[in-house]
Amino acid sequence: MNYLSNFFNTTIQLNIYIIVIVAACYIAIHQYRHKPVLNYLDVILNYIPVLTHEFGHVLFNKLAGGRAKDLVIVTSPRERQQTLQQGFAITQSRHLAGQWLTTIGGYFMPPIMLLIGLASSHYQIPSFFIFTYLLIFIYFLILTSRKGSPIVVIT
Repeated sequence: MNYLSNFFNTTIQLNIYIIVIVAACYIAIHQYRHKPVLNYLDVILNYIPVLTHEFGHVLFNKLAGGRAKDLVIVTSPRERQQTLQQGFAITQSRHLAGQWLTTIGGYFMPPIMLLIGLASSHYQIPSFFIFTYLLIFIYFLILTSRKGSPIVVIT
């Protein structure tokens, strides 16, 4: 129990300059993602945003009483270009309202995670934000049909 308490009470300092530099690199790499080397960097930098979006579809589907069958993050630049998808969630809804909630869930989840990040920073428990993403990643690892890509991300 002491380890868990220490984990949640650990403070993490964020430097605004590092955040701005990472954001600028992210935008530049995404803009030129059709270049040979940058397309792989784009996949790496897009992994968490795409996972957040697709997990939002799954979470809201489950909240509406639906069923999630698969959650996939497309990690091959060639497949991304062929399918024009960065990821997808295969869900089953019971009714029209469930379909509607599933659809908007992917777009609500990134702002929800932003609010969790801001709140955890404000209350000085930023490890809670990391723990939340860890839970999302574990659920993704269990649900996905492509077990290889999350394992590569871990290593």
